Amino acid sequence: MKRLTLALALFCTARPSLAAFCNYFSTGPVANGTFIRTANATLVIPPHSPKTGLLSLWTGMGTSNGDLIQALVESYNGSADTGCGVLPKQDWCAYSSTLSVNGKKQGQIGARQVLVKPGDHVQQSYIYNDADGLYDQYTLVNGRLTSTLRTRSGHAQGWGTAEECQPEEPCGPVPAHHWIDVVLVFDSADPSYGATVGTNGASGNLVTKDGGVVWTAAEIHINACDFNFTAS
Repeated sequence: MKRLTLALALFCTARPSLAAFCNYFSTGPVANGTFIRTANATLVIPPHSPKTGLLSLWTGMGTSNGDLIQALVESYNGSADTGCGVLPKQDWCAYSSTLSVNGKKQGQIGARQVLVKPGDHVQQSYIYNDADGLYDQYTLVNGRLTSTLRTRSGHAQGWGTAEECQPEEPCGPVPAHHWIDVVLVFDSADPSYGATVGTNGASGNLVTKDGGVVWTAAEIHINACDFNFTAS
């Protein structure tokens, strides 16, 4: 398995018949003996996507117990997620979420959902809590905390972005978008982690100034994509 597909491979394994993916920037796995303690990235909300299917933009971390920590920004037709209801023409829906495989609750676990508009900045923040071994997940919209979630998910083994379609209808075109202010903090140095970067229709660079404890990317650009298919 290619290292660059760690997070996406986990999701595809968990739900192979329901999801398709397009462009991505993906990293991992981590070196032996370390894990990702903190991951921060901010999505600048792009223009709206046609409201068909269920389109999700996210950053995710595949974990040692099989979970996928993945706050979501969604565009959909109808009322696919009751927290946001039927989306107004330009809006998206943002919230903290984890795909849980081995926890007390299994399946897609979601927290409070809020509407967001093109141009809004949605920060997705994941922080390992030493006190209880849980990951604390925060979603912030323009600097305001809107959604939180805590899960016992083991240790994060990789990080990446995704464009995901779970279609009842075609998801159609996805606008180009970018993630900014990316920061990954490791439990101990992983000086070779930058070599695990893999992309499809994406550009950006992870850099470190301290030998591999902290990795950053000022901006990751994701190209436009068209999910031109229907569910079988």
